Amino acid sequence: MSMHYIKGFEAYIHGFYDKSIREYLDAIREEPRNPLYHNCLGLALMAINKYEEAIREFDEAIREDPGNASYHANKCLALIKVGRCHDAVREAGLAEVDPSFSGLGDYARENCHPRSL
Repeated sequence: MSMHYIKGFEAYIHGFYDKSIREYLDAIREEPRNPLYHNCLGLALMAINKYEEAIREFDEAIREDPGNASYHANKCLALIKVGRCHDAVREAGLAEVDPSFSGLGDYARENCHPRSL
């Protein structure tokens, strides 16, 4: 496990999101195919309202570990924030294979509002 990941996690839990992002990016440079690092970077990006960038990181995590329901759930939440409702509901369905995410699809349908162009 990368020391940068550990430092990134520590920064994240203390609310130092910019530092967290830098550390996660360094961890990804060391291990570009590690889905956990991409997922954590996505969460840090969401914390500073960079939802489109977060979605790209969740996509990278999912590409490496498509069966991880947490990655799909996180992507769903980011998609809700940008108003991509159909995509959010699809991701919720993929997350709901894990019972701990049951109801995410209903949440997405109730809380997602398409954005006007």
